[in-house]
Amino acid sequence: MSAAQLSLPWSIAPVYPLISGSMAAVVHVGTSSPFPHLKGTAPCAVVVAAWEHWFLVGRVQYQIVRFAWFVWPVALLGVATYLRTTDRRNTRWEPAAALLTAACLPAVACLSSYFHPEGLLAIGLALVALACVRRDRWALSGVFVAIASLSQQSAWLVALVMFVIVPRDRLARLFVGFLGASALVMFPLVVFGSRRALVGLLGAGFSQTSTDTWIGIWNPKGGVLWVASRLAPFVVTALVALWARRRLGTRVFGAGELAALVCFALTTRLVFEGALFDYYFMAVAIMLVVLDCARGHLRALTIAWLLLVSIAFDPYVSRGAPLLHLSYLPLEQIVVVGVALFLSLSVLVQKTSCEATSVRDGMAAVGAREVLRPTP
Repeated sequence: MSAAQLSLPWSIAPVYPLISGSMAAVVHVGTSSPFPHLKGTAPCAVVVAAWEHWFLVGRVQYQIVRFAWFVWPVALLGVATYLRTTDRRNTRWEPAAALLTAACLPAVACLSSYFHPEGLLAIGLALVALACVRRDRWALSGVFVAIASLSQQSAWLVALVMFVIVPRDRLARLFVGFLGASALVMFPLVVFGSRRALVGLLGAGFSQTSTDTWIGIWNPKGGVLWVASRLAPFVVTALVALWARRRLGTRVFGAGELAALVCFALTTRLVFEGALFDYYFMAVAIMLVVLDCARGHLRALTIAWLLLVSIAFDPYVSRGAPLLHLSYLPLEQIVVVGVALFLSLSVLVQKTSCEATSVRDGMAAVGAREVLRPTP
């Protein structure tokens, strides 16, 4: 490969490849068609062609897709774990959330469209981390959010929210859990592999633009694109999380408020993306389902949004009806992402708590009233 190709900082988070690689070794994926071993001097085109032949002709892709479905139970477990911390547990809202998650087309697209199962793994782990926050288990929440962030970089936004709203006397626990889990995963990769493994965690690799987003129309390059599409979501998320912490006080740990804040954080990624695909909306879609089910009120606008995002960005729908895909104007991004922002922010600006038991079922149960003082 050329020096330019070798210098590409591909942003592949390590957790899912480690899990899938281990599972492939255990179930002997590809043994009927041995992996091609080529000399280091082989041209790049020859290497890629050999890999594709092994992947397609050896029918390896069918075996990989078959056991990749293990991420679905992880996502559903995250949804159930979070709802178990609310007053919706043991009610019809738990199966309703599971059914809506399973029927959510952006979530299905992670496996059926461009094959990105790591997204479902990340959101499931992130929801478990948020459930630990509500149970005042900050060290454990740090462990889960670290593994989620090492599964897909968008989960770093969830980690940022947690670090902003964490009470001061719990910060050390969160940090130790987060750092310990991160070191456990990354240290062997850096020592025995390549230090470039750290670069992928910044999301500085594969970034592209298209004319269905406002950044795509602007079309920045290099470092400007990274700042606009990768750094800007973190700045906005940090500012809104600080505002929510000051405004809501202990209510920020309420089931609806916490889910709304995380949903907003994940939506900021879509605001600043240079290109949008259907599976990009998976995390926001699942968080909206969790948000409404945790509040015990499924909003008609949420259902409309789930249908709208499927029509606007599903590649098969768009190919079948090209007029639905306005490729020269970012109208789809403005409408779909704008509605998601409204659905999350409308909960954060409410003056009353979203759950019947208020903060008594969350952080206040462990004395958070003294940790965070509500702002009048």
